Amino acid sequence: MFFDSQEEAEKFYVNYGKISGFCIRKSSTKYRNVDGAKELYLRDFVCSKQGFKAPSNTKQIRGHTRIGCKAKLSLMKDGEKWKVNNFVEGHAHVLCTP
Repeated sequence: MFFDSQEEAEKFYVNYGKISGFCIRKSSTKYRNVDGAKELYLRDFVCSKQGFKAPSNTKQIRGHTRIGCKAKLSLMKDGEKWKVNNFVEGHAHVLCTP
């Protein structure tokens, strides 16, 4: 699948998440040197519950917000377009009702 911009891909994944019952967030990015300038060429959007929170020294007890979910959408720049490089659909948690 191809997108004209990473913003268009983000809108697509946000809408997909709403329909499927999860929220997304931006994750990692990678840059490369092109004619002396940094150019973004890799962008990951992940489930908001991806990864794990670092342990905290606070005394407040809060629910777990990050539980190791693996769902993500990876984009790679291909010329002027952004192509889906990797798509992981499975979630490690119960999804919300859309």
